[in-house]
Amino acid sequence: MNEKIDESKANLIKIEQLLDIQANPIVSSFFQGIPVIGNLIDSTMESVFQTFQKKKMQELTDTILSDDHEITSDMVNDIEFIMNFAKTTDAVLRLTTNDKVKYFGNLIRNGYLSGNHIENDVFEEYLEVLNTMTYREIQYLTDYNLYCITKRQESNEIFYSDNFFEEFSLEYSKKIGISENELYSVFTRLKRTGFVSEEYETAEGNISEHYGEEYGNDIESLEVEPKGFYINEDFNIFYDIVLKGKK
Repeated sequence: MNEKIDESKANLIKIEQLLDIQANPIVSSFFQGIPVIGNLIDSTMESVFQTFQKKKMQELTDTILSDDHEITSDMVNDIEFIMNFAKTTDAVLRLTTNDKVKYFGNLIRNGYLSGNHIENDVFEEYLEVLNTMTYREIQYLTDYNLYCITKRQESNEIFYSDNFFEEFSLEYSKKIGISENELYSVFTRLKRTGFVSEEYETAEGNISEHYGEEYGNDIESLEVEPKGFYINEDFNIFYDIVLKGKK
């Protein structure tokens, strides 16, 4: 597995180096002054880049057409669908790896081509989330969500909070080989998505980061200690449409 990851990274670096050469007018003109080398670089760069883009588009197409739902003309002959399909295609072509391609395909298929019609605002919000979230962030959030679900299902206890981050952090950071501080930092950044909220401990008990909004108090004025994160319901909807795959 590690060898495949290293090979993929090496291939990506080569592609990025080739694109840097093409984008740099000074370097490009220098090589163009040496006919044989310049021609070889141009042809190699163009071939590698086109192959890379074709692979991404093929995966996008395969994902969109990966179930038995009939695609009708009414589904696709719609200005909203056409515009959002174009936005999705553009986003996929800008990806530097193939990791997230299937998620963009899921958004199109489950949003428009599986008997549903996603609201345009929701589509644009999910597209923005996919554009800004890294594949690592998606994996960490998905794994934490699964951990929370499993924790509730396997226990006979009554939980008054959906925050299992302390236990999750201890186990997961060891599993993936990063520090607990780094994992916490990743989830702190994930708050921007609206899918997770942070919880704090005070002398009176645990409170969420939305305490000030709910009770009219300024959380910054309280003596608080970060106690982890809980996943908001919005993530489950996003997961079903974008991350889960076939409906």
